[in-house]
Amino acid sequence: MLDADFLRQGNLWTCLRCPTGCFEQDIHHAIRHENTQKHRTEMTHYTDELCAAQTAALNEPHLQTNPLLDAIFIASGLPLNPLGQDPRQQSPPGSFNDELDGGIDMEVDFGELNPPPPSMEDMHARVVSSVSVSLRHMVDHGFNPSAVDSDNGEGDVPEDEDEFVVNVNAEDELEVILWQLKQHGVHAVPSIHQIKSVGRAIDGLCGVEINRYIGCLGHTYYMISLEFIVKMAFANPLVRSVLEVYPEDSGPKLEEIRQARCWLEEHDARLLTPMYRVEGRIARDFYTDEPTLLKNGMLCMPFRSDCCDPTGCIKLWVEPMTNPWRLKANGHRVVAYPVLLYCDDTSGNRSKKWNEHNTFLMNAAGLPREHMQREYNLSFICTSNIAPPLEMLEGIVEQLESCQETGIWAYDCSYHDIILVIISVLALLGDNPMQSEFACHAGLMSKFFCRCCWVKGKDVADMLEVGGVKKETVQGMVSRITRFMKVGAARTTAETQSISRQMLENASTLARQKENVDLQTSTGVKDTILRFFLDKLEKARKSLSGHAARQATREAYSRLPANTFSPVWRIRGLNPHSDTPIEILHVVLLGFLKYFWRDAVERLSAVNKAIVEARLSSLDVSGLGPNVAKPRGHTLVHYAGSLVGRDFRLISQVAVFVLYDMLETKILDAWAALCVLVPLLWMPTIDNLDNYMPKFHLILHVVDHIRRFGPAITFATEVHESYNSIIRGWSINSNRMAPSRDIARRAAGLLRLRHLLSGGYFEVETDKSDGTTQTELIQAGVNPRIYGEQPSIITRKLGFPLSESFSHLGM
Repeated sequence: MLDADFLRQGNLWTCLRCPTGCFEQDIHHAIRHENTQKHRTEMTHYTDELCAAQTAALNEPHLQTNPLLDAIFIASGLPLNPLGQDPRQQSPPGSFNDELDGGIDMEVDFGELNPPPPSMEDMHARVVSSVSVSLRHMVDHGFNPSAVDSDNGEGDVPEDEDEFVVNVNAEDELEVILWQLKQHGVHAVPSIHQIKSVGRAIDGLCGVEINRYIGCLGHTYYMISLEFIVKMAFANPLVRSVLEVYPEDSGPKLEEIRQARCWLEEHDARLLTPMYRVEGRIARDFYTDEPTLLKNGMLCMPFRSDCCDPTGCIKLWVEPMTNPWRLKANGHRVVAYPVLLYCDDTSGNRSKKWNEHNTFLMNAAGLPREHMQREYNLSFICTSNIAPPLEMLEGIVEQLESCQETGIWAYDCSYHDIILVIISVLALLGDNPMQSEFACHAGLMSKFFCRCCWVKGKDVADMLEVGGVKKETVQGMVSRITRFMKVGAARTTAETQSISRQMLENASTLARQKENVDLQTSTGVKDTILRFFLDKLEKARKSLSGHAARQATREAYSRLPANTFSPVWRIRGLNPHSDTPIEILHVVLLGFLKYFWRDAVERLSAVNKAIVEARLSSLDVSGLGPNVAKPRGHTLVHYAGSLVGRDFRLISQVAVFVLYDMLETKILDAWAALCVLVPLLWMPTIDNLDNYMPKFHLILHVVDHIRRFGPAITFATEVHESYNSIIRGWSINSNRMAPSRDIARRAAGLLRLRHLLSGGYFEVETDKSDGTTQTELIQAGVNPRIYGEQPSIITRKLGFPLSESFSHLGM
């Protein structure tokens, strides 16, 4: 794609930057020249000169600047400074600095600092404004990623690589856009180098920290700082306006996670919001774990707080017993920020070749249910195609421990004040294998197959030998099914950790490897981090015996790290056995319903299959809602084993109406019960919890999980699953040298762009009259925020909520 630096004369082209390399050549030779390193180097020097001239023009009013570059900087809410220098040094008197002196609530619009480009028509201005956001989004995220397979590890990647790595295909798409602008008469179109300079300038204003980790298993991975994610959440008006920091006692009604038992009654009180502020002429802060004097003269010690107003019954206690958070806050508010961690694996390739990427995402538990199910409120933490989940969890735990020790200082755009935030993990989400790994459990195929309780499945020891073959008796089968239909004794963290320590002790004392195998079989406990180090001990003494084996084992044991167990046990306030709620997408839609539907279709003859197809295609599903698509009978029947969750959700509501005369009565009865179960599980609001529970017992642990975390739909993971396609696209568009790093950078760019377009606050350093600097919190200008307010391809690609969400914020 030839850029503007080529001169066309008929069918011949001449390069204006390096004419000796391309003088009056045909189109094929010109394109070949454009792709040479010499031409690219010359263009880099030229664009640097343009940027320098642009900066000089800002200081010398008589010099002419680049009008399109000006327009893009203005529409992006940036000062007209492509080199990322301090914009306040170029601001005219009475504009930037004077506005900042108005106070911390002053909203600075960078777009108003300079006049719009001269002689630009309305259409031209709209094109420029659109490009200012869409080009930045293209640089950070890319569109239509290629089908390149990548399974490289992180390797030894230089740390000084250009942060804004753009894939070859993304650059091609950018060149197409720039060419289209030129074809439509837009003058002074910037180069890709200049666009990257804009990206670096934005990152300098509102950057996101990415940390590099080397895990306990030796793998390198990159992680977005949890501190920055939390800061952006409280500084974002769209998020903070609906974010709750107190649990709520709603009586028998259950709608949100904060109304359920886990946050309300069971979560570690030291990780909850520890105070309540009473506004007045003098603000008073009441803290938990401090003596409180009631107005009736009685003395009490509150240990938990909820959203009710306590001022009607308590007075301030002035004795020295003090909550540690009061000392750390030093007069500022302290609030809790419980989160839900999610992990899943996806392929990083477009092809069928599996390139596993394990990804961690995060939700704020204080958001309303409908907001939690939006991609906009889903935060990327880390991903890797080489590091397993528990190894990456170690880095997350390290950040959690650090943040919980000191708290996170953040700007609260609701209170317009600095606050101290306590982050904690309320639950771990994922599919069944992932949640079993979190709980150090061997999985559904083990004898003790439940990660939540001690229910036992099929056991060879309970079978009789008939003809040399172990067979299960009828009585044994009845006993097993009876156990299956009841909740067993709950697993505890102390039991699991004790079993894991016993496994490590067995390996360090030269016990036979079979002892650990039998221990895992008899308990269902499997710590994948510990398993790695046990294998090291076994390998060290392989083929050795006696004193040599003991010596080799001692040496290998001395080289083990301090933490040889899963990092999940270091997460304060979390029990991985009870805080891994049943995921209804995989258990119900992709579990019961998939197997029921596949079985039903296999029982049908060819004629009956055709009848079911016709019935499905002719069903009127308008009563299920306006967003429910008409059933595709042929697809639902012929591809019964390859359907997805939304297909099974529809099947659950219509199956009994198309199978009513084709299956046995007992099977239809089971279908009827299952079709009643599904809407109960996806019920967004439970008006009376006690009347709701006895209606089903098929998924026994869901009963307890609903009581502890709210309606099952609040911890459903459909929106998390949909994020897999984004991770896959980022993986394909990475430079394939360090997927974990590149994907983290793209996610950071997405987070940064969302924050700016949402009107989120960010810090800038301003000069004071005495020559010192001070930190101010400002927003991007009105121009870029318009793109977040009005529904468009930008808001759709970035996952923004509907424009109505802005109306109550005055944005």
